[in-house]
Amino acid sequence: MDADVNEMSDLIKPLGFSNKRSRGIIRMSEDYIRKDWEEPTELFGLGTYAQDSYDIFIRKRLDVENPADKFLNKYMEWAKQRL
Repeated sequence: MDADVNEMSDLIKPLGFSNKRSRGIIRMSEDYIRKDWEEPTELFGLGTYAQDSYDIFIRKRLDVENPADKFLNKYMEWAKQRL
């Protein structure tokens, strides 16, 4: 949250859009610490993938309908077979 935008930008430069991503990471971190949030999508920059991942891995829910990511779908298939 207190990171220097320029320093972070240098670190993540290979990913592209490093200045925008750095500001987004800092903003999301501020929301995480300062906001009273219940769902990941309430945090800046987090969307469906973050919500699905949170539900599957943190809440241990295997009933998430049609996760947005094919690898989350594959994990759910694997995990359900292990029940």
